[in-house]
Amino acid sequence: MNAAAPLELSFDGWRAAAREYLALGVPPHEAIFAATGKEPLLPGIAVDRAAGRERRRPPARVPAGLVALGRTVACHSSPARWGLLYRGLWRIACGERSLLGNPVDEDVFRLRSMAHEVEKDVHRIRALVRFRALPETAGERYVAFHRPDHFTLPLAAPFFARRFASMRWSILTPHASAHWDGGELELGPGVAAAPSGSDELEVLWRAYYASSCNPARLSPALLRSHLPERFRSALPEGSEIASLLRAGRDVASSRSNQRAARSASSGHRESPPPEAPASGVDGGAGGEGLRFTARSAAVGTVRAPSLARSVAARGQRILPHRGQRQ
Repeated sequence: MNAAAPLELSFDGWRAAAREYLALGVPPHEAIFAATGKEPLLPGIAVDRAAGRERRRPPARVPAGLVALGRTVACHSSPARWGLLYRGLWRIACGERSLLGNPVDEDVFRLRSMAHEVEKDVHRIRALVRFRALPETAGERYVAFHRPDHFTLPLAAPFFARRFASMRWSILTPHASAHWDGGELELGPGVAAAPSGSDELEVLWRAYYASSCNPARLSPALLRSHLPERFRSALPEGSEIASLLRAGRDVASSRSNQRAARSASSGHRESPPPEAPASGVDGGAGGEGLRFTARSAAVGTVRAPSLARSVAARGQRILPHRGQRQ
């Protein structure tokens, strides 16, 4: 994979600066990692803070888990990621070799939370990228635009190179871009907005999306969870979602009105369900009923209140008395 210099140095640049700080004995609260250029992935070392210090630490042996975690956390958009990574490195170098194995540690929890957010963002790129065919002098190229929450395109691009190996495509984001010509993956600078142009297949895709969607089963809350509104503008089917949600509400309202009309015409009123027997009490004739115990709740013996009520009405006992064999 070929990459532009600022992207190549995202994690490696921090590692070089962190090694220098660690060798000079700079504690985490004095270490500064600031962007030195326009590219926000590039950390810089504050030379004035480290000037005049003597090297007093040998090179530290870093666990492979911290390196793997650091490469993922480096793609997070929070500026605090560099200082947090260095604090973890400092603590490990000072003797806390099993730090990453403590999930309740505050620093470890924050690092793993950042890594989880990055992995979730990579999944969204894979799921939400939509290509459109644009003509070029060398032939047809498929172009997609996406706005990820973090700097995750370098992690997601190899998936598309394997998945669409026979296509010529480009994925554009505000932070970076990825280009595949059929044999080599290249990373470059980002673009601010999606390129203009349309694809005749988008009309077919929107028609397919609308026809395959069942408005009666749409869940707005679940849709917002899996497809937040900030990602919909870059999707061809994004323009159809609002109308589909309105259709879903109309269908739900129509069905509710139909049920109310049927109930009114038949004069039938639905009675509330009977109350379940109290926990820890035997009910029914002659004390024979459903016996609830802490053990039955723990092992999940009673799974449905309707089943419990029917058994209690017949005067049968689900659980034997204490001491009786199962």
